[in-house]
Amino acid sequence: MRHSGIATGKTPVEALHRGLQIIEILHSFGGGSGISLMEISRQMGLNRSTVHNLLKTLVMCGYAENVGEGRYRLSGKLRRMAHEQVLNRISRGQARGVLAALAALSNQVGEALVLTALVNGRRRVLARALGNQTVRVSTELMESDTLCIWRNVTGRVLAAYASADDLVQVFAQNSLPLRNWGGMDNEQAVAAALTAIRAAGHSSEVIGEVFALAVPVLDRRGQLLAAVGIFMPLFRHSSTPQLLETLQRGAAGLAEAMRHDEEEPPPAAMDGGG
Repeated sequence: MRHSGIATGKTPVEALHRGLQIIEILHSFGGGSGISLMEISRQMGLNRSTVHNLLKTLVMCGYAENVGEGRYRLSGKLRRMAHEQVLNRISRGQARGVLAALAALSNQVGEALVLTALVNGRRRVLARALGNQTVRVSTELMESDTLCIWRNVTGRVLAAYASADDLVQVFAQNSLPLRNWGGMDNEQAVAAALTAIRAAGHSSEVIGEVFALAVPVLDRRGQLLAAVGIFMPLFRHSSTPQLLETLQRGAAGLAEAMRHDEEEPPPAAMDGGG
């Protein structure tokens, strides 16, 4: 039996190649209002009917979105897949650019840092940097892997900058903050608190003798990649605005490193044979 390909009249290999070409074109245009069917057809040198059939397949499979008026963009599915690969590489110590950027920031401020991300509605610790002070805060205690997302500054930043769909998952996985954050017992109160964090661009808190501050790590479209938090003894904290500016610059560097690591293939496994 002959296979006609995916809605194109071509072989499956040709259809796959063209589908990947479309994904590359959509990626080059980023998100936003997307790119028109006519422009995709022009760039590929194919008629609109062929490209439209390919796009319909990509939309059906969840890799592209029809945003109306004949315009298309990548779906969040592909971005999430690429991003989750980077997160896994960071947590395994393979994303060298990100880890180097985190270490450099920690050396600059001299304090302990934690890099976290939102995964399936839960906060996940990706990496830690200890800082170079003799007296330093234990991030394992302040930002353990098992803490409720509402209980620490990085978790609150992750929730504040989460997409609408991701925030639904946050509530499903973590319930309401209650005693973990200001006694809030309804979603309206939490939403107002998260809006305030977005407006401020950070979350900070004094916990006993520790000062904690976290900012988002955002991509070029302003979408959440991660959150980075700094923890220091209260006696060493002097200027929040200056520290915030330094941390935000560091977050921009982390975002750039994550983008670079996302584009780089993972390192090949070392051959243990001899």
